[in-house]
Amino acid sequence: MARTYALRRRVRSHDFDIVNDDDNVRGQVIKSPAGYTLYLIGGVQSHLPPFPTPMEALEAFEEWAKENTTATLPIIRKRDD
Repeated sequence: MARTYALRRRVRSHDFDIVNDDDNVRGQVIKSPAGYTLYLIGGVQSHLPPFPTPMEALEAFEEWAKENTTATLPIIRKRDD
């Protein structure tokens, strides 16, 4: 069964944790003047531009999670479709 992810707002901030269905934090979405930046486990910043909404950042994380199921610490990279 595929994991599901959700946003959990951090107290007194515009930032979010990305949590899985076991309520473990798997990433973060941090608000900046440019938008919402996606960070992976361990604070590694993705190589994607900031997103206009937290939900769009979550969707990008979910796409990455489908393709990266190893225990290594990967970095999201923008695809050249």
